[in-house]
Amino acid sequence: MSDAHQAHDSKYTDFWSADPSLDSIAIEIKPPEKSLEILEKLGSSPFERGGFPLIGFLATTYEKVTRIALAGCAKDLDGGSASETQSSQADST
Repeated sequence: MSDAHQAHDSKYTDFWSADPSLDSIAIEIKPPEKSLEILEKLGSSPFERGGFPLIGFLATTYEKVTRIALAGCAKDLDGGSASETQSSQADST
């Protein structure tokens, strides 16, 4: 294998690796100040009204993702792991 090919492959093997300096970035996960505000900002659906309740589906999805993210954050702060929280959340729905 040529050096150029090996260098190219190393870009893919390191793709998901994060620089250690990212550990110093503080991330605050908190509930939205106003529930489902993002859907209000998006406005009405550009799709024709049909048999599928798109906005209701998105609202349910956003609420569930928020619950899982907040539970994962709380679990991480308590010394657990987010993957355990996500697994238990998935099992309860």
